[in-house]
Amino acid sequence: MSGSTQQRRKTVRRVQNSKMLKGRVKTNYVKLVSEFPLVEIGSEEHLKAAEHMLESLLDCDKLSVAQEKYLNVLAMLIERYEAEHYPIGEASDADLLRLFLEDRELTQSRLADEAGISKSTISQILSGDRPFSKGVINKLADYFGVDKSIFAQNV
Repeated sequence: MSGSTQQRRKTVRRVQNSKMLKGRVKTNYVKLVSEFPLVEIGSEEHLKAAEHMLESLLDCDKLSVAQEKYLNVLAMLIERYEAEHYPIGEASDADLLRLFLEDRELTQSRLADEAGISKSTISQILSGDRPFSKGVINKLADYFGVDKSIFAQNV
């Protein structure tokens, strides 16, 4: 018997013996686990298979309780693997502002006029010569309708 088959059987037995799930939810959850065990992702091949399973669940019009519980755990396993193998660095103030401008299809001039921030301040932030000030953070958060903490990450 292969290692993955043994691992699958152990995982299924552990879920079957669990007291947390009951009835039809437990039965359906066990089916999902036997199809694709919820174990730590250890390779790119395993990641691709996990993503395929995730996508197949996301394609469902309405998820059962068992599918929702399974999907949540699978997403956490994928997130953990990706965080370890594909870390994303902190965004600079310039990167963050550029993202908001591109996403909203705004020019620097339009943002300056509508948010009440000088054009030179926006230009200096985008060139990396100036960080966000508290005043700019407040104006950007109000203008874009987001929490101030989004712009205050690097303060």
